[in-house]
Amino acid sequence: MDAKRPQELPPVKPAPCKAYSCAQSKYDVPRLSNRLLVSGFSGSGKSSLAQYLVLTAFKGCFALIYLLSSTAFSDVSTWGPVRKYIYKPCSEGGMGVPPEEECFFDDWQEGAHLTRILDEAKSVTDWLKAKGRSELSNVLVIVDDWASNARAMKGAGSNVSIWCLTQRFRNIRQAVRS
Repeated sequence: MDAKRPQELPPVKPAPCKAYSCAQSKYDVPRLSNRLLVSGFSGSGKSSLAQYLVLTAFKGCFALIYLLSSTAFSDVSTWGPVRKYIYKPCSEGGMGVPPEEECFFDDWQEGAHLTRILDEAKSVTDWLKAKGRSELSNVLVIVDDWASNARAMKGAGSNVSIWCLTQRFRNIRQAVRS
């Protein structure tokens, strides 16, 4: 008797679905959307790194940028150039965000700002998908020294990148660190 040979399984591949894309940096940096965690002592350059990434490595990749930091208004040497880029007209090399759009917050308010930002980003992404668009917009949220708050590093989805800057790695919730 001739035993039947077992059939080989077809290769594993994802089920077909609509592909979406978003703007990416022209440099060799992590793809968007992403999560970035920067830990270092006060004055170690965490905020300067975030400023550099916004103004150089990821320039032109975000539709909106939000900053949640106790120094959002007082640290003008770091956040001033970012603010200028956000509100400068597109024709002058900026993002062209209307001045009435609040993008800088210096109070945590129990995560209310972040919750609103994430909800709005999800609504925009859902609207773009419903309209049949395949190019989605990126949103960046920089959380400076409030990364220990529960909502700061939770999965945002909806093409939202979250960059957390913290002085103490141990302050980051264990679920995020593992």
